Amino acid sequence: MDSILATFLANPFVYLSMPLISGLVGFATNVLAIKMMFEPVDFIGRKPLLGWQGIIPRRAPKMAAISVETITRHLISQEEIFNRLDANKIASALEPALNDLVPDLVDDIMEQYQPRLWEFTPTLVKRRVYHNVQREAPALIHDIMDQLTRNISQVYDLEDMVVTTLSDNKALLNQIFQEVGHSEFRFISRSGFYFGVLFGVLQTGIWLFFPGVVAAPRVWTPCRLRNERYRSADDL
Repeated sequence: MDSILATFLANPFVYLSMPLISGLVGFATNVLAIKMMFEPVDFIGRKPLLGWQGIIPRRAPKMAAISVETITRHLISQEEIFNRLDANKIASALEPALNDLVPDLVDDIMEQYQPRLWEFTPTLVKRRVYHNVQREAPALIHDIMDQLTRNISQVYDLEDMVVTTLSDNKALLNQIFQEVGHSEFRFISRSGFYFGVLFGVLQTGIWLFFPGVVAAPRVWTPCRLRNERYRSADDL
């Protein structure tokens, strides 16, 4: 025990620094690994081997598809999403745009089915028709929303929309994963330091108690280096 204490006191800074350095290395490697999951968004280097792209951006279509599948299977379906939409709010949001489009839409439909009749229809009558269609637009939107909700799987592919959007906007995909897993990523970063310190303490113990297993650390001070030179000269 005295020899172990003497060995420790001979180089206390070396042995005390081992857990700290090991913890810092563990923290740095974990932080770097997390960064490399997301960055860079676009491939940097020369393909296929000389360079790097974040794992999530590189696999954006697959990651997006897995996310959508998990959400729609276990959390909420696209039918439930559309059921939660407020038809009145949608009608209010679309009303200005629809009012601007109504004249052109009515003209296209009438020219397609009754071109001669519409050509000789007085302008005052046409304006009346436009006004009636605009007045009925909110009810039409309600009807469209009702039909979409009942047949959403036939007319709308939520998975394809999300996968396409996130594949084109990889920064948004990164943001989603970072916000959802913020607490977990922070724990992983800190755990690198904690486990690094624990490993450093274990390593220090092995160096102290089992010097024959691994080479003991040596601090090369100027005095020690000079003594080593003299010893080598004496051997000669």
